Amino acid sequence: MSDADANDTITDDRIGQIQHRVAAVNREAAAAVAQAAGLSDAQPAVFELAKTHDELVDAYGELRSAIDLIEHAMDDLDAGRETPRKIKRKHAERLEETYDDPVLYLALQLVECNRREWLHASPETNGAHAVRRHGLTENQRKYLNELQNAWDADDRTECVVCGQDLGDPKNAGDPDENGEWVCRRESCRAAHDVDMTVPLGDAE
Repeated sequence: MSDADANDTITDDRIGQIQHRVAAVNREAAAAVAQAAGLSDAQPAVFELAKTHDELVDAYGELRSAIDLIEHAMDDLDAGRETPRKIKRKHAERLEETYDDPVLYLALQLVECNRREWLHASPETNGAHAVRRHGLTENQRKYLNELQNAWDADDRTECVVCGQDLGDPKNAGDPDENGEWVCRRESCRAAHDVDMTVPLGDAE
């Protein structure tokens, strides 16, 4: 079998899967329509509403699966086309270089949500334009950057006397008996009135 024949076979298999998934969407949507048809006669309507809701949730799940399958196939067949799936993957890789855990985990979750919320549901909006460019909306980038800065600041260990960052080897310090850190400057040690775990004379 030639490579072209193999690709045709893969394509035919994928098309068959897509057709099956879209048919499942149609069945679930039809079930929701049929369920909703009896709402006007239901007294009370809460039970019928709940069943209609369940049918719509099932239809939504099938629709998401169908969209994912189609985007996957489009990515395989046309490397130059920017599908929402490809946009998400591109930005996810970039975000891994921008944010650290746990902020990265939140950023990746937002990118996936943006794929559904903006690229699928509102593709012609300013928000969708921002997501295509950055993977995130302007507000999301702002909040994530603030969160990352706060997380980085929380990770810093500073001298409680002079505020030096003790992450720098030149400014290495030691904790006192209460767990607070003081750098190894004699002036800071002398000004700190809590006993140190490392005596002043040994702080070099």
